[in-house]
Amino acid sequence: MGEKTAQGLQKHGIHSVFDLLIHLPLRYEDRTLHRPLARLKPGVEQLILGQIVRIQTRGYGRKRTTHLILEDKKNNCCDVFLFNLPVSRSRSLQPGLWFQGYGKIEIRLSGPCMLHPQFRVFEHAEQAHPEPTLTPVYPLWKGMQQYRIRRIINAALEQCRQLVKHRSSGNHANPADSDLLQIFHTLHCPAPDALLNESVSRSRKQLAHEELLAHTLVQLRQRSEIRQRAAIPMNKDAPRIKDLLERLPFKLTEAQKSASKTIIGDLSNPGSPMLRLLQGEVGSGKTIVAALAALHCVENGWSCAIMAPTELLAMQHFESFSTWLAPLGITVLDLTSKTPEKKARIDKIRQDGPKILVGTQALIQDGVDLANLGLCIIDEQHRFGVNQRLLLLGKGGDRQPHQLIMSATPIPRTLAMTYYAGVEISTLDELPSNRKPVQTLVMPETKRNEVIQRIQHLCHAGQQVYWVCPLIEAQEEGTPTPFRSSIEIFDILQKSLPDLSIGMVHGQMPANEKQSLMTDFRNGKLSVLVSTTVIEVGIDVPNATLIVIENAERLGLSQLHQLRGRVGRGTLKGFCILLYSNHLSKLGKTRLAVLRESNNGFEIAEKDLKMRGPGELWGVRQSGGASFRIASPDDFQAEFPKLQARAQHLLKNQADMAEIIIKRWLPKSDACNRV
Repeated sequence: MGEKTAQGLQKHGIHSVFDLLIHLPLRYEDRTLHRPLARLKPGVEQLILGQIVRIQTRGYGRKRTTHLILEDKKNNCCDVFLFNLPVSRSRSLQPGLWFQGYGKIEIRLSGPCMLHPQFRVFEHAEQAHPEPTLTPVYPLWKGMQQYRIRRIINAALEQCRQLVKHRSSGNHANPADSDLLQIFHTLHCPAPDALLNESVSRSRKQLAHEELLAHTLVQLRQRSEIRQRAAIPMNKDAPRIKDLLERLPFKLTEAQKSASKTIIGDLSNPGSPMLRLLQGEVGSGKTIVAALAALHCVENGWSCAIMAPTELLAMQHFESFSTWLAPLGITVLDLTSKTPEKKARIDKIRQDGPKILVGTQALIQDGVDLANLGLCIIDEQHRFGVNQRLLLLGKGGDRQPHQLIMSATPIPRTLAMTYYAGVEISTLDELPSNRKPVQTLVMPETKRNEVIQRIQHLCHAGQQVYWVCPLIEAQEEGTPTPFRSSIEIFDILQKSLPDLSIGMVHGQMPANEKQSLMTDFRNGKLSVLVSTTVIEVGIDVPNATLIVIENAERLGLSQLHQLRGRVGRGTLKGFCILLYSNHLSKLGKTRLAVLRESNNGFEIAEKDLKMRGPGELWGVRQSGGASFRIASPDDFQAEFPKLQARAQHLLKNQADMAEIIIKRWLPKSDACNRV
């Protein structure tokens, strides 16, 4: 394997032989039998063999078409058309040679016809053998071809065969190795009847089961390790919590009261450190629950650190915590890359005394000593790398701080049972009474001008609007797409609404420029903000009442629900318009209908999991969601009790086997600390 090929594999997450073997086929082609030319089936891909009796060439350059007439030994004929064939391959086609082709058959007036098949040429018919197994068709990327990935995976399989053979000849035989090798052989080299007898689906299910087991093992082991550590004591009364609740301009929901009571109970427990996930809808009030936990921590003489993924979100938390807690005499400090006189701020953080620290990744940089750290609160935790979360915990020194992790993406129960196995979960499943549900409209892109007129009316009434586009530019990797980009929409709106102040932000902009535009929008200096999905988290503008999402069919339901949560955060009702392209599929229409009919994030998340799979739950994989490579937890819902029981058994009685399974699926050391 060349260096360039190896780099391409690594770029797409293939770093080992095991990674290669779990790069499973999308489908299979049956090239195990030559179909007689007299019995070809229309609309079906088939393998044919015939002697070339005539060759005709029409056109030039890219419009060049090569027409072959094939004849078998029984004088049955078939036409073959090859388009834009390279000269070198054209020269290999000569009358009298035998042509083996695989492609889809059409029936025309002249008889059966195959269009641009994959083919090989032989001197004698006896040299053209069908494939002994079904032919796998793999997911590809730019620069990779099917024949190359097949060759690489076959080499990996052969390497595994030799290793198992070597072990079985000595004293290191392991039946599990042979079983796993058989599974991979079935998936990559299935017998001709494998699809009929369901051996492929059984093998895939066995792999998926082991992947879920690996995730469960990791989570249970981590939770066990945490429980063995001594908890930081926080069992003193916190009288200022009552003062805070009396000062709030709103009343807590029952869900907020319940979550707060549970979290403070965890902090007061003298047993093991807290490891709890607080999940809820956008606007369900997670921040005040976190503030109550932080106040309890400070009242017990310990500091609390709140880490957010963006500077804007960190500053919003800092403003909220300062408004609520500073009047009670609590020290609240912020630390981001934009903090003025940063050295003086870091020196102040080092000073003794309990305090609340709010910041971004600046909190975990070298030189920042979070003295007396007792509680770590990580907002939108899936947007941080594991090492970043561990670095924050490490600021607690020899003691293990309590952890409260927060997510505004409702997590389906089936996914939570694997990705958060062993983690306690609190759920805010109701919105404050003054929060009005956002009304969602689904429209074709042909009504874009009507939407623009509505925007003009709203902005003249003093309200603000988001317009979200999945793409920054009109092309991806040089290929024209039918989707509107943020740059195109920005130009359209500027021309259509010249009297309005319009800004545009996207992820490729310099951080300070992006931050400045978002701040201007938040402060009302911009009427319309055109954006990519960077606004999904971290911007709270009560005056924004409408969000338009371009090509909404390209985004996951949970991500659309997150974006919808950006509006309707003030006293006015919010609206969301989902624009879709003219080529919307039936599944796409069903997905968008879910958003139109429901404002329940948990119901939407469950449906999103079923439609898109867990790896896309948060929209795109790089955003940090549960990246299962084979498994779909929803398919194993009934088996979770047995799965967890087996994981507990392995950890207790077969620790070596548990370690093998974990390293197989989660080889990186930090994968063992996902939360």
